[in-house]
Amino acid sequence: MGRALKNVAGPRTAADDVSDSQADDVALNSGDGTAPCAGDRVRGPSQRLRLAFSSFQVPFFRWWFCSQILSASGTMTQAVAQAWLVLRLGGHGLTLGAVTACTFAPLLGGAWAGSVVDRIDRRDVLLATQTSFLLISSTLGILTILDVVRLWMVFIGALAAGCANAFDQPARQIYVLEIVGRERTANAVGLNEVVINASRVLGPYVPQVG
Repeated sequence: MGRALKNVAGPRTAADDVSDSQADDVALNSGDGTAPCAGDRVRGPSQRLRLAFSSFQVPFFRWWFCSQILSASGTMTQAVAQAWLVLRLGGHGLTLGAVTACTFAPLLGGAWAGSVVDRIDRRDVLLATQTSFLLISSTLGILTILDVVRLWMVFIGALAAGCANAFDQPARQIYVLEIVGRERTANAVGLNEVVINASRVLGPYVPQVG
């Protein structure tokens, strides 16, 4: 704008060019030009760390995260114990694969289960699924202690757990969104993946300690 007014007022001189150049430098340094301003600079390590754990700023998510560590580790521990029980009851590799198929086959109906979860309070769904997991695990544990467990009982338990898991997974994902909000969803999902991967290490290790 200044250059246009000067062109109208009269011919430009070398002093005018120097003045315009200095004005452009001031504009760039103040953030009004194309050069990056101080707010656009790369964040420091402390800010990156704060962003990496931004979901922990929500108090309820901290409780949720700790409960997920226990739940996921328990699930992995049960998977190892269930495989050992199948082999102990005289099963072989094919039988173990069939039990695993019973566990994951209900997940094929995950789309239908997700549509059901959308119409129900997610907290109630999670309470129901977690209670189901507890009852299934306790029943198999008691039957094993009493030495009356049979292979077909393990198959039924695996299938029942798989059906509960088909509703548990979509409810869990939506519930996390409700806890932290949309702006922190990606961060919460990433932290949840950390829990799952850590449980794959801690879960199988627990029975060896015992």
